[in-house]
Amino acid sequence: MDEERKKRLLKTVPLDPLFLGLYGAFHSAFGSLDVTIDIGIGKLLKIGIEETHIITTAIDFSRRAQMLSDLVALQNHPQKAAILSAIKTIQNEAKRNAFAHSYLSGNEDTVTFIHRHRENTLKPKRHTYSRESFAAHVGVFMKAASDLQEALGISNDDFSAFTIAEESDSQSYTTSPKPPSAKA
Repeated sequence: MDEERKKRLLKTVPLDPLFLGLYGAFHSAFGSLDVTIDIGIGKLLKIGIEETHIITTAIDFSRRAQMLSDLVALQNHPQKAAILSAIKTIQNEAKRNAFAHSYLSGNEDTVTFIHRHRENTLKPKRHTYSRESFAAHVGVFMKAASDLQEALGISNDDFSAFTIAEESDSQSYTTSPKPPSAKA
């Protein structure tokens, strides 16, 4: 590849440091959102952390988000409207699957996520953003995720307790314990 082509390639949106930072921020926020949804389900069902992990582990994100929405709709939660609004924004705006499972293409002005879906493999859906519109998209998503966490009353301590419980539950039990001492 000649030097001029390398310079042009590095100026494309998919390789732009701002885009890469936003792309990473989106995925990081989505990871936190996964935890928020699970904690919210546990809180609304009034069950413990371990039970929440058991219930939510095998359920995909869309179904868990819908479950949380349905649970909130059934209850007289003081932040009901804020929770439902945040979930609706997340469900309608996130495009996480498109971002996570797409080919990236771009030029100096835009990035395009070429999302091939298993149900329609020959007709991928294209999601094209300028730097500015992608930044705005990520901002809307991150605000909705933050609003949901706040409306559910989920603290950093809740996050820590939930993730620590998952770490301790996931320890491998296939390793044999230390053999007994011969001094007995």
